[in-house]
Amino acid sequence: MDFREGLSLAVVVVVAVVVFLAAFYVASLKPAAGKEYVVGGVRVLSEGEPRAALSAALASRELRVWIVAVNSSELVPYRQMAATEIVLGLSRLGKNVAVQGRVGGEYCVGGSATPVPCLAPDVVIQPGFADAVIILGANVTVEGSDAWMRRMAPSLRELFAWGVKDVASGSAANAGGAANG
Repeated sequence: MDFREGLSLAVVVVVAVVVFLAAFYVASLKPAAGKEYVVGGVRVLSEGEPRAALSAALASRELRVWIVAVNSSELVPYRQMAATEIVLGLSRLGKNVAVQGRVGGEYCVGGSATPVPCLAPDVVIQPGFADAVIILGANVTVEGSDAWMRRMAPSLRELFAWGVKDVASGSAANAGGAANG
């Protein structure tokens, strides 16, 4: 094999690697949750219609929200802001919501920042590049940058309230009707 053949082979290998990496990158941009929607200005990735998907995922009266931190020294004010707004939206409709911090994928903390047993989350608020609410079955993830969390916090409150409103008010109406009947 002479120099030209070796160079040609190297170019082919480099081009093949670049094409593979480009294909992998493009595939990773495709929403994992199926379809993409915009609801109240919030990007929602969901397997089905967003309201029905949120209603199903958040049907329980008792809900748990995780705020994810990479490590114990990371400050997460905008994730906390988003969590506060989501909790407000759900609590207005009679949901009982507990919030935990999930630190480094290792342990959870409660309101006093002391370790507590991790409860399975209904909603996970985490840093990432999606800038969206992702609904996959019973799993709801709010993923985005700090700037997105800060900007979208009030819209997240409205989105979550909208997603469970009919279910919560229907349950209250049915309970009221049964009590009056």
